[in-house]
Amino acid sequence: MSARLLVVDDEDRMRRLLQMELEEEGYAVETAGSAEEALAQLDAASPDLVLTDLRMPGANGLEFLRAVKSAAPETQVIVMTAYGTVETAVEAMKAGAFDYVQKPFDLDEVKVKIARGLQLARLAAENKLLKEELGPPPALEAIVGESEPMRRVKELIGRVAPTTTTVLITGESGTGKELVARAVHAMSPRADGPFVVVNCGALAETLLESELFGHVRGAFTGAVRDERGKLRAADGGTVFLDEVSSMSPGLQTKLLRVLQTRDLQPVGSERTVKVDVRVLAATNRALDEMVAAGEFREDLFWRLNVVNVALPPLRERAADVPLLVKHFVRERCAHLGRPPCDVSADELNRMMAYSWPGNVRELENVIERSLVLSQPGSFKVFGLPEAPAVAENYPEARAEALRRFDERYFSALLSRCGGNVAAAAREAGIDRKNLYVKLNELGIDPNAFRRS
Repeated sequence: MSARLLVVDDEDRMRRLLQMELEEEGYAVETAGSAEEALAQLDAASPDLVLTDLRMPGANGLEFLRAVKSAAPETQVIVMTAYGTVETAVEAMKAGAFDYVQKPFDLDEVKVKIARGLQLARLAAENKLLKEELGPPPALEAIVGESEPMRRVKELIGRVAPTTTTVLITGESGTGKELVARAVHAMSPRADGPFVVVNCGALAETLLESELFGHVRGAFTGAVRDERGKLRAADGGTVFLDEVSSMSPGLQTKLLRVLQTRDLQPVGSERTVKVDVRVLAATNRALDEMVAAGEFREDLFWRLNVVNVALPPLRERAADVPLLVKHFVRERCAHLGRPPCDVSADELNRMMAYSWPGNVRELENVIERSLVLSQPGSFKVFGLPEAPAVAENYPEARAEALRRFDERYFSALLSRCGGNVAAAAREAGIDRKNLYVKLNELGIDPNAFRRS
């Protein structure tokens, strides 16, 4: 069966030319003169690949691209533009485009890119089928890392998950605290129950109280109906309190009561409600230091910190970087509709030498950025600072550094002495003949510093 293409361009002559050329290649080609027209026939045409202009009246090509990827993520899109800047290409690829061509273009180049796009579409379809056959990965396999620190983390997760124990997950931002919480829930007897996430640092105190404990109608302005709240929504399952350190003292007291008595009081209500919920909490701050400073309740700290899963920063488990790179490259290629690619040893060494202050989250972002900016099928790291050049031979590097120091020192000395070598030798504390030899080695002419 012939691959189906949809060509979208507001120039009638361009549409006819492309349709004629591509049909000669054996493709089934439909055309549209605008993004609106193309969207209207998208379902009926069911194209394997869309070739669209970026600048058109009405909805532009980027808006159309996003609509296509939303309606049919597996459909590959190549954009055409007469305004082909790097920024335009990156924006289009971030929105899901496979590639772009700049007008006026070479038809052979367009045909090659279409062939690659169709090959990628077939690979994406095969990957989707394979994922459906394999099913979701086991919970611990989703946590990538085989270094000793991560082996200890996984072992602890395996031991605490089957219990009802409250767990405090600590670590710097971007280390994967929510991933650990999801693994604990997935491996627990509550796995069939809800897993509810609350970002305690994202809401003001009054909003967070209502978000957690719920409220009754009329409790405050805008409360037009009863709301159950996240804790009741997690009944029978697990609630994950991210950045619990940002909770106010008043909310800390109310949370402590839930942990102690398993009941809560919605905002504006006089009655309490029983809840059956397991609490997992996370923070990137040292709660024991906050307790000492009077910023966090000590009794709540001990209630939360029954078991502490401490995640190491990525810089302390550099051995896991190759595994994480491989994982994210494979995952992001599938997400972006890119063909699989390998990472060279040089690029991998660059990433392993970096300290990753943003941890795994920063690594994932760098991988996606690099895939977007690299040519399809290849990988080059973008967004990391370049390592300073280092001489391979230490003695040579040391000798060069000393020579530059001597050159600066003796030039400044001769300048102060007005080019008088005898005076310079006395100030430097060396023999005048030796100074002449040194100046000759450095190529410094004393006469150049004589005052007129």
